[in-house]
Amino acid sequence: MTVRLAPPSDLAPNDLAPTARKGCVPRPPGSLTDREMDDLCVRCGDCMEICPEAVIVCGVGGLPQLDLGRGSCNRCGLCADVCMRGAIDPLGAILLKSA
Repeated sequence: MTVRLAPPSDLAPNDLAPTARKGCVPRPPGSLTDREMDDLCVRCGDCMEICPEAVIVCGVGGLPQLDLGRGSCNRCGLCADVCMRGAIDPLGAILLKSA
């Protein structure tokens, strides 16, 4: 019997998005749904600039996404702090940080 493992790019780390599946885009902790993100995010890039781990990158449509191939998110919440429109919810980021 041969077991096929999903490539790392198809998985998200357990501490960030335990339900992530192939086709789901890993977003910064505290991010709203993709639809809400698309409506609220002004694509300013502030979250990408402030990320101390440099794992938030510009994704499809200019929305922030995590590139976990660059490292791991330390869940500091800085991205939520600088999000001027609330596309990354500070409370959601804090709850994930304390988990």
